[in-house]
Amino acid sequence: MNENPLPNELVIAEKIGRAFELHQANRLAEAAAGYQEILNLQPYHYDALHLSGLLCKSQGRVEDSISYIRQAIQADASHADAHFNLGGLYLLSARHEQALQCFSQAVSLQPDYLPAINNQAEVLRLFERYDQALAIIEHLIQLNPDYQIAYQTQGAILFGLARYEDAADSYQKAIALKANDVTAYLNLGAVQTKLHRLSEALRSYETAAELKPDCAEAYLNQGVAHKAMRQFDAALRCYDKAIALKPNYAEAYSNKGISFESLKQMSEALACYDQAIALKADYANAWSNRGNVLRSFGDYDEAIGSYENALRFSSGALGARFSLAIGRIPTFSVSHEQEHNARSAFRQEIEALSDWVSLNHPAEGADAVGSLQPFYLAYQEQDNKALLASYGELCVQLMQPFQAEIDQIPMTHVQSTNARKIRLGIVSAHLCNHSVWHAILKGWYQALNKSVFEIHSIYTGTTDDQQTTIAKAESASFYQASNNLGVTIQAIKRIKPDVLIYPEIGMDVMTTKLACLRLAPVQMATWGHPETTGLPTMDYYLSAESFEAEKSDDYYSEQLIRLPNLGCYYTPVEIASIDVSLDGLGLDANRPILICAGVPYKYSARYDEILIEIAKKLSDCQFVFFRSDIRDKISDKLQQRLTQSFDRHKLDAEKFVYFIPWQSSAGFYSLMRQADVYLDTIGFSGFNTAVKALECKLPVVTIKGRFMRGRLASGTLEVMGVTETITHDVGEYVECAVKLVQDEQFNQSIRHKIEASISRVYRDVAVIRALERQLLHAVMKSNPGLKLPKTAGKIQQG
Repeated sequence: MNENPLPNELVIAEKIGRAFELHQANRLAEAAAGYQEILNLQPYHYDALHLSGLLCKSQGRVEDSISYIRQAIQADASHADAHFNLGGLYLLSARHEQALQCFSQAVSLQPDYLPAINNQAEVLRLFERYDQALAIIEHLIQLNPDYQIAYQTQGAILFGLARYEDAADSYQKAIALKANDVTAYLNLGAVQTKLHRLSEALRSYETAAELKPDCAEAYLNQGVAHKAMRQFDAALRCYDKAIALKPNYAEAYSNKGISFESLKQMSEALACYDQAIALKADYANAWSNRGNVLRSFGDYDEAIGSYENALRFSSGALGARFSLAIGRIPTFSVSHEQEHNARSAFRQEIEALSDWVSLNHPAEGADAVGSLQPFYLAYQEQDNKALLASYGELCVQLMQPFQAEIDQIPMTHVQSTNARKIRLGIVSAHLCNHSVWHAILKGWYQALNKSVFEIHSIYTGTTDDQQTTIAKAESASFYQASNNLGVTIQAIKRIKPDVLIYPEIGMDVMTTKLACLRLAPVQMATWGHPETTGLPTMDYYLSAESFEAEKSDDYYSEQLIRLPNLGCYYTPVEIASIDVSLDGLGLDANRPILICAGVPYKYSARYDEILIEIAKKLSDCQFVFFRSDIRDKISDKLQQRLTQSFDRHKLDAEKFVYFIPWQSSAGFYSLMRQADVYLDTIGFSGFNTAVKALECKLPVVTIKGRFMRGRLASGTLEVMGVTETITHDVGEYVECAVKLVQDEQFNQSIRHKIEASISRVYRDVAVIRALERQLLHAVMKSNPGLKLPKTAGKIQQG
């Protein structure tokens, strides 16, 4: 006799029906009690277990839901729905392998189970098994061409395969089937952004917002599109809308910070990153961006802490590792010991990062290159060749996927029986009113022999001013580079340059990425950023005889070319004349004025003693520094460091050291005309500022440095024949500055000599002819079959 007979099935069916009605009516507690009543009677009742699992899921009780549905499957494994729902729960809890098994089992039980097939493909996409995922989703579309969600999944898979045009087409099909699908518009916008169709992307995001006005993500993405279009104010407005809809939106705060950074509003950027982190403590990108801002403030230790947090929360992210490595280089010199320790840490981080990249082959490698650069190494008066070579090798390694695509197309030109000009490509972010343009580029554009050379400009900057107009007029072609690296590469390949010149590697993200690639048979760098690049893709470095020492070749990873004299065809910059009131700047016209015009990070702590000694010997003088809004925090640190240095020597810094607002060019000229001496920065000299001082007949005191970057002012003075103020050590520097203040006759003699010889700095045709010969030699060496115009013969003979 059966001691535990099964309850009457009709009674069970009635109870299930009643509990399910309560479930549908959202009376969940009563429904749960009903299901439990059935399970008390029949513990392995499939429907009661399955429905209990679904009820728990609706309450957010994922683990309880998994437990119930697994029991349901144990009770009866023939139901595809149970496997599908269990897969969804595993997917929700990021147990992707188990989810895939469940969806596959559901499909095996019901081969036309469209949602399960779709989810199979989606999980394979998450595993980056894109080819398998694509085959499955294409099979699904064959089963039902009107199944809208399949096109969404197909678009995501194609996006992962970087088939962006095809992905856009998939999302368009999804929209055609469901015109009010907000997610499809958001995804379409993301693809359009990748394709650099930013206006279209913005419209897709705007449509998403129109369809769902409370969609914070739509406004966030609008902001990202505006930022990519460099419309930062519009981007900020969009981020504010997103935050208004979703106050805890950490991503919106982080992106808002990025736009503030682009506007050079660094304090506001820092506040945004701090808010993003407060909302999402493990937000690696926000930590990394926070580190960048703190580094720009000179807060070295706190910046490193932020980078370390970024890496802690995103150990597999290349960006965090890259930031930590580059971030080891301080922006501001506190002590010689800090500089030494930072260099050692940078070397170790780069070595470790290279090993990590070799093992992991990160897909986002190209994104990291240039995002943060070892720019401030140049401000340390040491041989940086080995450090930069390690960094350069790493960057080239990260750019290898792009190089592999480039290498599929031969670089050599199809030979022509007709002579043609040499195609000279110039890749620069500073084809505008900028020191790189005025010191180096403008002369090339205006003076190179256009019958032999045609200039093709690849402009990676955004400023469009009068100097940009000159560059356009002197160019055979002028390409305004987009933020899309692939598109810019294609544009350069269409030019087919014989030689590419990068004037300022290390100062611009896009320029750095491009410089890591072999896009021309001959590639050159020059001294817009006066330091070796360390890049194995650079063949030559264009410098100047007056800037280089006998052993300078040892400091370059490139082959060094010494052009005559200053190595540039410099045209004086016309500046409107104004009168700046010294009283209005807090300066005393009756006390000696010594101009210190370098940016704050040019002042190494090891040379603070120079100001101390000058102050002691003169007993009364004014060292005039300049404070800019962008570098305000660094200026504060420099002022604090100088105050401490003066205090240690029992001197009152307030009596000697003055920080005044940054001046316009006309303001600088006026101030320098009223000053007594210009004190050149040591280790990293000034060129444009020194020339401005000389144009104002202001004596320039400088030390002839060990490296090119420490010889810009001394080289200029040598070309002019004004060697009396070129010194070779700290003691000479102090004595020369003091003599110029105390000996009026000496000061005036230097001024007269400057006035008589300044013209030697201008329009040096010998430099252009030498540059042309170097270009011809390098191009013919790489392409000996090239037929040139007859006029090239005169250049070669010259």
